[in-house]
Amino acid sequence: MTVFKALVPMKDGLYQMSVVEYQGMFWLVPTWLDLPRKGWSKPGRLICLSLLQHQQMMDNPNEQFLVTYPIPKSLLSGPIPPELAIQYTVIDLPDLEFETHASGSLH
Repeated sequence: MTVFKALVPMKDGLYQMSVVEYQGMFWLVPTWLDLPRKGWSKPGRLICLSLLQHQQMMDNPNEQFLVTYPIPKSLLSGPIPPELAIQYTVIDLPDLEFETHASGSLH
């Protein structure tokens, strides 16, 4: 599976984040769980990119997506506040694994 990149604005700046396709939609991956001895990485959390305002960046080799509206940092890890849980689609520890390469992590 392919891992893409997105530029994601937050209150304190612009961040690069991994993007994967899962269940027919694109998802931001703010955290990865790496198990190099087993040869795979797994998203720790997915945030549905397909439901956020974003655009594809066809001419940029480094990032393929740009989120056009800032997202709260509290979505990236830890418990999600109830007021955000109703606004964003988030999956913790999805059943999704990516084979890593000999060079190490894929993100």
